[in-house]
Amino acid sequence: MTGIQAVQRDHSDILPLARCWRIERQYALEAGAEALTSELCGLAGTEAHYWVLQQGPLAPGSKRQSLLNLDSDMALAAALGQTFRGSDSPQSLVFQCMPPQRAAGVLFTRHPMRPDLEHIVVEGCLNGSSSQERLILHADGQLAWQSQGAAEFLNEVGTDAFHGLARNLDKSYGEPRAAEWIWDGQRLWLVQALPIGTLPTPSEVWTRRAGLGFVTQAITPLWYTMFGRWLKEGFWRRAGSQAGWRELSNVEPYRRQHSYLYGNSRFFRALQGWQQNKALDWALPPGWRTSSPASSTPPENRVRRLLLGLRLHLLRWQLSRLEPMTESHEPDELWLALIRLDKFGEALAWIEGWLGYVVAPARTKRGESPVGLIDASAAFAIAELARATLEPARWQKVVQRLAGFSAGADPAFPRFDENPPDLEALQSLLAQVPEPRLARMVALAPEGGDSWLKMRWQAAELRHQLASRIRQLLKIMARRLVARRLIRHPDDIFFLYFDELWQAWQGQARKQLETLLGERKVRYLSDAHAGPPDWIIDSIGYGTSPLGQTSAHDTVQGYPLVMGQARGKVQRLGSGWQLNQVEAGAILVLDQSDPGWLPWIATASGLVMAHRDPLDPAAALARSLGIPAVWGVDDAMHCLPDGVEIELDGDNGHLRQLPQD
Repeated sequence: MTGIQAVQRDHSDILPLARCWRIERQYALEAGAEALTSELCGLAGTEAHYWVLQQGPLAPGSKRQSLLNLDSDMALAAALGQTFRGSDSPQSLVFQCMPPQRAAGVLFTRHPMRPDLEHIVVEGCLNGSSSQERLILHADGQLAWQSQGAAEFLNEVGTDAFHGLARNLDKSYGEPRAAEWIWDGQRLWLVQALPIGTLPTPSEVWTRRAGLGFVTQAITPLWYTMFGRWLKEGFWRRAGSQAGWRELSNVEPYRRQHSYLYGNSRFFRALQGWQQNKALDWALPPGWRTSSPASSTPPENRVRRLLLGLRLHLLRWQLSRLEPMTESHEPDELWLALIRLDKFGEALAWIEGWLGYVVAPARTKRGESPVGLIDASAAFAIAELARATLEPARWQKVVQRLAGFSAGADPAFPRFDENPPDLEALQSLLAQVPEPRLARMVALAPEGGDSWLKMRWQAAELRHQLASRIRQLLKIMARRLVARRLIRHPDDIFFLYFDELWQAWQGQARKQLETLLGERKVRYLSDAHAGPPDWIIDSIGYGTSPLGQTSAHDTVQGYPLVMGQARGKVQRLGSGWQLNQVEAGAILVLDQSDPGWLPWIATASGLVMAHRDPLDPAAALARSLGIPAVWGVDDAMHCLPDGVEIELDGDNGHLRQLPQD
């Protein structure tokens, strides 16, 4: 019996693993170099080859093998003899027979430094070249970025082979891997694959994208304690009771950090398991996504749609019947009015939660053409503003008709009729929009189609109307608190938490409340302009790119959304407080959008979107108005600084930064 035995390697059925053998120390020493060389030649056959000898762990406890490349049978025999004659020789060694390589390198199945991104990262070089090239691929294998000299490398290997290897590594190991590979001119060969140590499985992840359009921008403390509680009590607890989530009963579904609302990934994964649908995967960090097959579109449930529609209609009618509060009402009446609106919001949250978290995601497929609808109130506002731009005499009448429109539902946002300077800036901006675009804006109307999605926007409109009623009431209450010197400025009321508002209303304001409110306002406005980290993992920043950077970085390319070309300066849009800074012809870069931003977004020369959520209102607007747009540019909010001039190719999903003067 020979002392050389073939090694059956794990996952050899789907991974491109070369032939591999194990040789015992005693056999190698007894055989001698000449006989060993002859036997190795017989193992390899007549095809050109080289050998890879595994010399043991690279460091104590390491899973990575120290590899030695040997170009001939004689060289391997000599290396085996030399190693086995050493004083600390192992009892056996493993070696592989590899075809001649034309390129070699390493592949990471997920970005090794950014666990919030699902990119495949490839590094390698062609034989004879000293240049190390880098490729970044999207999860579906599409090229996202290439180093400057990578054209020849790409022509030699292409991207399909790397995508196939990454996909099979995921199937085999179910966790991120770093793979050493070679290319023989026809196929990739895997040398060894190791876990990526920088990507542990998180125990708790908070993600802003899991807000799914409910709260896409900075949120004030008062709105957080109202709206966040509505979703928790009105939807999550009721859904959890139906789903039997006993272990999640005491886990917070939402958390306010960096003035933004984050969703708990544990809830969203549980929600997917309950609904047997992977539609929410895109909103979760890559490490938390499910491995089960995607489910099909759920069947139409006409009874549920009818019941939700009737409930929505009833709530709309009830809101219209509520008595408006005035300065003449007593303090207790004002507080009771706020409680009624609060309870109203909790009832609405059940409808919105069901439509937003269960129905809408399940009726869309990521990456397909956008199927979302344009919010009816936003479509009406855009059409009216465009008409007033073409006929300036209509402007004041339009402003009156849009009095309740705002950049978001949060009561802190002024409504249209409250902020003349911002309206003047918007009027000036619209005046610079080309007439063909204005004509399309005038004709803009809510799209037909999916009745479930239409109901979703109707519920969102009702939430905005409710928030406007709350704002009117809070302004009255704020003037009372200012008069009693419990707060300094009427706007301070939006920066009280709900329990603090109750204490102040009872004349029991917290100590040093004025200082606290000042700090909260500064933090809120700073966050609203800088934007939040995309992920929070175990209270540590999940992404590593600095926010608000001032120097340009290489930009990964995305996917075509709307065909066409655009050129202009970048403006990142993260909240409604940045809308008055939008300039004519800007290329707007955003992660998620609010329907209240659409009149400003309609003036952009191009759009860059970080996600590929077909329900985002900006995606539907871009399609309706023909605004050239690219989406799926994962890190767009971090690698495209404000003021940088870029070219946008909506036909191919490409972005190119232009040289700075």
